[in-house]
Amino acid sequence: MNTDHTQPSPGWRGIFATLIGLFALLLIGGMQLHQSEGRQQHQRVREQLRAVSELKAHQISEWRNERTADGQVAADNSFLIAAADAFLQGKSDGVALRQLMLSLKENYHYRDVMLLDAAGNLRLSLETRRTAFTEGLVDDIELAHQSHRAIQTDLHLDSEKVTPHAEIIAPLQLGQGTSLRRIGTLLLQVDPKISLLPKLGNWPQPTKTAETLLVRRDGDQVLFLSEVHQRSGVALIERLRRLAPWLVAVRAGGRAAAGYGD
Repeated sequence: MNTDHTQPSPGWRGIFATLIGLFALLLIGGMQLHQSEGRQQHQRVREQLRAVSELKAHQISEWRNERTADGQVAADNSFLIAAADAFLQGKSDGVALRQLMLSLKENYHYRDVMLLDAAGNLRLSLETRRTAFTEGLVDDIELAHQSHRAIQTDLHLDSEKVTPHAEIIAPLQLGQGTSLRRIGTLLLQVDPKISLLPKLGNWPQPTKTAETLLVRRDGDQVLFLSEVHQRSGVALIERLRRLAPWLVAVRAGGRAAAGYGD
């Protein structure tokens, strides 16, 4: 009895080899396609974050310019200067002056408007504050009067170390050249929660975790100028060392005043 041992013909072996080759090509091609799509997706995300970062930087710059312009309008207001001069010299009860200050506060959404005399003493505040001014603010007031232009201070805490704010310094002066006389200084106190932080918190795309942080380099540390997502009370209090390379805000703090993350 003859037993036949059937073996694959050379033709079938070629088909098997071809199928294995095609499978390998499909596998390699799929992996490359996946990697390519991943790189493209990563690039798209980077471009989106870069666009958001540029948008936020523009919004912050625009906000700062608008606030400084408010101060310059006050510094150029002859009626306000005359009213302040009369009040500081004891020739007026300050009713008209207070009305002008109240108009600035309400129309431009400032936390407080304060008047200082030529020596830097607080003479009038719409919120009846008796704030102890920092040395940095005194220097900024002098700079505003020397330049004859309104300037804005950096964000800082109040004397109780509780509420972040900034001041727009409007130098009130009369005359020109050698006849120039310093009347006093108008301080427009900015509440960042009203005018700045809403701009930062507005993300242009739906997201649960994305946020814009405003930070400032302080030596080898980064100081948060804005609140952090899901954490309150850290603005101008919380500090992080720049040596933590995993944190986006720390990396951004080495290059600019604003960082972004998602």
